[in-house]
Amino acid sequence: MEPYVSRAIQIVKTRSDFKVIAREPIPSQTVVEICSTYQITNKLAILMSKTNPIFEKKLIIDKAEVDKEYQIFAELGEMELTRRLDAGIISPDEYSKILASRVNFNSLLEAKTHVIPLGNGLLYSISDYPNIVREFNSETKLCLFRTVQYIQEGTELSYFS
Repeated sequence: MEPYVSRAIQIVKTRSDFKVIAREPIPSQTVVEICSTYQITNKLAILMSKTNPIFEKKLIIDKAEVDKEYQIFAELGEMELTRRLDAGIISPDEYSKILASRVNFNSLLEAKTHVIPLGNGLLYSISDYPNIVREFNSETKLCLFRTVQYIQEGTELSYFS
């Protein structure tokens, strides 16, 4: 897959922003865009989402990266640290040392767990009644937008977040 933008869509300016509309009728299951993405840290995703709640819906969670974090916590779960602490098998000090040796909480914030879709990716609207879907490929780091129904000329393109 390579980045691609269909000629069937166009960007129009409204009073307050931009939106993507169909330049011509678009059949269902048509790929309208394949865009590259930009990886950002968990910390930056949190900050950006707090600044602009709508932006939070546009971010994509890179599940492959998040799975790496889950693996760390799964390993900790297998160690049954809380049970051992509660049973008096380890001291609170030992508990903290074991946790600190396995988890770098600063690195969790710096993990690149989110991506921002580039191209028109941020311009598509979000709707409860979408006419396109957004699909992210963790391997290629590309984001695909595909129609899920026939779209008439002049209709705004939107996806469900």
